[in-house]
Amino acid sequence: HDDRARKFLEAAAEAKVERPRAYVELARLLLATALDDPSAVGGKIDADRLGTVLQPLFVARGQRPPLPEVYTLIVEAWAHSALPPTRAHFEVVMEGVRNFPRHGDLILEAARLATACGFAQEAEAIATLGARVSTDPAARDRFKVMAETLRRDAAKSVPPASP
Repeated sequence: HDDRARKFLEAAAEAKVERPRAYVELARLLLATALDDPSAVGGKIDADRLGTVLQPLFVARGQRPPLPEVYTLIVEAWAHSALPPTRAHFEVVMEGVRNFPRHGDLILEAARLATACGFAQEAEAIATLGARVSTDPAARDRFKVMAETLRRDAAKSVPPASP
């Protein structure tokens, strides 16, 4: 009953409730609606829709208790955006990585987004962190491979020193 839930969640947001979970769930529904819209060509949403999704997440970001899902959904929204985040926008993602370094889904998706946006240094740092803190051996190996690949790619893009 997403339509009914959305009405209650929007009413809660309008009343400025101090429940970050309500804002996260509202943003989740807004993102699903945006992605289902026929104007979301190739699964990409425009800047207006992105702002609509991010607004409740930024409210939740300022409330207690802090939730890793806030940042995971921010990453997901940016991954579906027709416009890539700027470095300033991506700093919010890095804040989530710093606040929840052991949240595997957030770390993995943040590393993927950083890679897709060309933020190689951030992507490598996130992947290295994932390899260091992951308790799941398969995930740890995946992060190690990702970090090594990013390091190799960075080394290839550095021009050789001139004599």
